[in-house]
Amino acid sequence: KVAEQLRKQAAKLNNIGINSGSDLLVVKTKQLRQRAEKLEDAAKPAHLERSAGAIRLANRGTHAKVLVTLEDAVVTTPDGTPLFKAGRQFICQGDRIVLLGLNGAGKSRLVSMLKQAIERPETARDSIKATPSL
Repeated sequence: KVAEQLRKQAAKLNNIGINSGSDLLVVKTKQLRQRAEKLEDAAKPAHLERSAGAIRLANRGTHAKVLVTLEDAVVTTPDGTPLFKAGRQFICQGDRIVLLGLNGAGKSRLVSMLKQAIERPETARDSIKATPSL
């Protein structure tokens, strides 16, 4: 809201500065615009700044509410060292999933396990089950 007000003030000052030929008002206009941009940048959530963009999945017309079920799934390193347990989780249609963690915490491993459960259910672990209609 404050940034919007600054932009309106900058637009008014810009018009007055151009009409009167005042360089000072044009400089003030630039300063107000820069302040508005800084305020807008500071107001953005951190997770959106680093986002690579929206991921849209194709709709295959499934009517199931629960798409993937995790039953105490253990995420491990390639050599079998356990990293964490996912617990009992349900991924439903329309859910957005955010995975946060340090490097090496197992985020990519969990995503690959989910992908395997969806693409090749016969080779997936028993602890991750995808709805057959996927």
